[in-house]
Amino acid sequence: MPIIKTSTTDSPELRGIASALAKQINTFEFFTDARLSITAFSRSGKLGFVNVMDMVLAQCIKVMDLPLDDLFDQSRFPQVTANSFLEARSKIKWQAFKTLLDMTVEEYVRHINKGKTDSTLFVLAVESTIISLANFIANRQEFGASGYPSARLSVLVDTSTGTVLDLQFAPLETASQTMAIQHFKRLAELGIADASIIIPDHDLLKVIGNPGVQGTHFIFQVKNNPKEIDDLPQSSDTNVSIASLKDPITIRVAKFYPEELTLVVDKELTPERLSYAELKQVFESSQIPYSQSFMKQVIQHGCFTRADRLSLWQDVFATSTVWNIATFRRISKQ
Repeated sequence: MPIIKTSTTDSPELRGIASALAKQINTFEFFTDARLSITAFSRSGKLGFVNVMDMVLAQCIKVMDLPLDDLFDQSRFPQVTANSFLEARSKIKWQAFKTLLDMTVEEYVRHINKGKTDSTLFVLAVESTIISLANFIANRQEFGASGYPSARLSVLVDTSTGTVLDLQFAPLETASQTMAIQHFKRLAELGIADASIIIPDHDLLKVIGNPGVQGTHFIFQVKNNPKEIDDLPQSSDTNVSIASLKDPITIRVAKFYPEELTLVVDKELTPERLSYAELKQVFESSQIPYSQSFMKQVIQHGCFTRADRLSLWQDVFATSTVWNIATFRRISKQ
């Protein structure tokens, strides 16, 4: 039985990912790799492996302000106590849900590449936030705490749909710039780095020379300008060598007047590929639509505050998986 409910009115992409997820969850290989011990789910019962995977995904809907109640056939879920469900899900590795998230991302990449032309650039945003966790020993040990334990969450999203393409979840002391570099590496793995522009939510000037950034296209606003940028005239667009950094680099800098907006761009994004006017338009349009939806609708509802570490990690990736399925549905209705 399919995990995700679809109909003939849904797009082939949505039906394709629903079928792929169901097939994956029902395979013996996935089952043996996903369970925490060889004895887990060895007996048949109401809370079998497939049902528990399905139920973890389905419960993520309640934290989303989206019409998704019909995404799962919850009428077939067994009637069990909360403790029984918690015990059953504790037998599953959190990495199983990351696998499902990765599958939705790979399907989405195939989908967006179908409509790609040589001049198309996909605009992606990095959104990061700090989330408070339940005050339990396991969370304090893993994430550290000065008061309540907290974690840093960073997501790479498509600004046109809000689809999560990568997610990083780490202790609070992890620098947001370090997490952004991991997003860049994931784009390279997906094979769309050259066709994408990333707009981070922070200044990356100091890490542009990092090997993890090479081959990545980016646009970001610089708040603390080095002297070389300050000396540029307003309403300018030029390549600038920044010698004052530890590792000197050459970047494209665009300054806009009267908005007093200074944008730094990957120098490979030449004016021929992305004009001065297009550069500003891309940056400004990315600040609104779906790019912040995941953080606003999911994170602010506090869905990642589970009492135990395993459920917390499961929910991070399960919720992101369901979110991506929701974007497939929205796209299919457009």
